[in-house]
Amino acid sequence: STPLATINIKDVDESTQNLSLLLNDTDHFQIQFVRQIKHGLVTESIYILSTKNNTRLIDQEYYYLSLNSCDNDQPSLWTNRSYEFHMKPNGNLCQFSFAKDNFILDIKEHLPNRTLILQQLTNKFCQNVSYIIDDTKNFYINATTGHLYTSTSINRERQSIYKLNLKVINQYNKILQTNITIRILNEYGHIPFLIRKRLEINQYAFSSLDLFNSTYCRYQPIIYNYFQLLTNCTLLKLSTPVKGKYLFHVQLNEKNSYEDTFLLEITSDTNDTLLLLFIRSQWMIIIPIFLGICLILFAMMCAMVIVRKRKYNKLRHNKQKPASLSGSEESIHDKYDAISAMSKLKVHDDHELSLSPGRTTIFFVQKSSSSSL
Repeated sequence: STPLATINIKDVDESTQNLSLLLNDTDHFQIQFVRQIKHGLVTESIYILSTKNNTRLIDQEYYYLSLNSCDNDQPSLWTNRSYEFHMKPNGNLCQFSFAKDNFILDIKEHLPNRTLILQQLTNKFCQNVSYIIDDTKNFYINATTGHLYTSTSINRERQSIYKLNLKVINQYNKILQTNITIRILNEYGHIPFLIRKRLEINQYAFSSLDLFNSTYCRYQPIIYNYFQLLTNCTLLKLSTPVKGKYLFHVQLNEKNSYEDTFLLEITSDTNDTLLLLFIRSQWMIIIPIFLGICLILFAMMCAMVIVRKRKYNKLRHNKQKPASLSGSEESIHDKYDAISAMSKLKVHDDHELSLSPGRTTIFFVQKSSSSSL
């Protein structure tokens, strides 16, 4: 309801016991009695006139209101007062502004996708406006209604605090901006407070880590045998931790409802880190191909060497045949050589030689090395 007026009714009649006030339209308006005061012979009653149902009141543009007062005496005395209401268009009821510059919204983790978490921040009479947020990966806002939804499954250990910038633009291109801080509560309703939720660091590259700017952290003397949490929210390294992931639960002493988690991933020395980076790089594709080509070339070279070696051994074997060949085979070869040599000799008789005076006859006889000739 919306208060419209304060109504004072006075009666100077001493016999007046109770003043009353009647209203002709009780569907849209109402009167509320506040108190009655007597000033000597004067009786004064105070009422508040207000609307009864604003959502139904805006459906009509004109209202006539009649108020009738009675002193409830003998004889009854009446008085009347009337009002006329002319309603403005709905567009004039739009309060294009935000009540605060920063809104804090607490929601539970693991909400289903497209869960409504916030209705529009401007009133329902603001028409022809559009709503825009900067984080469209984790949240979704209806550009027309301004209702805010989740757009993905939210993991509190990965991120527990989200900051959104909301812009509202009306039909006259006027822009309103506000910030919305969304905090993800765990199953026990604990409120998060850490902005940095995870860190990857070398085991030798730190001695302490500042998790949060506060002096109310709950002291934890030994965590995982390697760490210590101080009251100023500093994580102190007691000894060199082994490679792995460590999850810390951080609480604030003065505020029991504040609890958050921090994930620390410890890596090994520089050589292992470089190797890890090298393995993750694009060389992981190039190196196997290169090694495969080298292996094929090496296999081909080995095959060529083996073939050449076999040929060489075969030729050497043919040259070094044993001298123990059969006598018949050797005689056949020797006879063939002797016949070939004799076929090349030319034989001249005495008659041919006598016709050529001054020539001396010479006979060439080739003796075979074989004893059989």
